[in-house]
Amino acid sequence: MKRPGRRRVLAATGAALAAGLAGCSGGDGGDGGDGTDGGDGGSSDIEIPAEAESRVEDYLTADPAADNYDGITAMGSGSVTVDVGARGNGGNFAYAPVAIVVESGTTVEWDWVAGNHNVLAAEGSDFDLDSGSARRDDSYEFTFDSAGVGTYYCTPHQSVGMKGAVVVVG
Repeated sequence: MKRPGRRRVLAATGAALAAGLAGCSGGDGGDGGDGTDGGDGGSSDIEIPAEAESRVEDYLTADPAADNYDGITAMGSGSVTVDVGARGNGGNFAYAPVAIVVESGTTVEWDWVAGNHNVLAAEGSDFDLDSGSARRDDSYEFTFDSAGVGTYYCTPHQSVGMKGAVVVVG
């Protein structure tokens, strides 16, 4: 029997911890603690379908792996932000958080923090994400109106693992 990898163990541990703490904070959403908007405060109640979680795991851990992937971050609904050009993959070649789950109707904004990057849907993505050619100091937003899994990458940095994912539920 194959032993689970470090990332899968960390993801499972994080999920168990999050489930145990789900009712411990009221909060108003606010800052998610990682530089992102915490959504509507109901983010801990989002249940990720197993099939969607598996698709994200397979995509982000495939060669080249996104070295900053440690599970899917619940972001809630409304408007959330993903940093583009965050530290990871040997430089400023990452999205942060790398994988998120949001509710249908949520607008995700990708904000450039460093370098020339873009957001482009990967083969098999349920959403047609396309910020255009790689550029510096920009932003891109997309409103997710239906459930599905959006997988994406940065064109010039895909070979070093600059990949991300959005799971949309509801």
